[in-house]
Amino acid sequence: MAALDYDKAAVSTFSANHGIQARQQDLTDFDYSTLPDAEVVIGGPPCTQFSSTKSNKTRVRIH
Repeated sequence: MAALDYDKAAVSTFSANHGIQARQQDLTDFDYSTLPDAEVVIGGPPCTQFSSTKSNKTRVRIH
């Protein structure tokens, strides 16, 4: 199993919660040929609440 994320805090949290050492990595320059053979590869976009490319920049904050 391998876990990669760009965000250092996310790597630390994932590693602590799942008992494996995730790796901080920018996937724009990642060599995918270094991944081991796998039956399933799972990935996803960043959560919109934390992404700098939010889909709705006009959200209203309620305090």
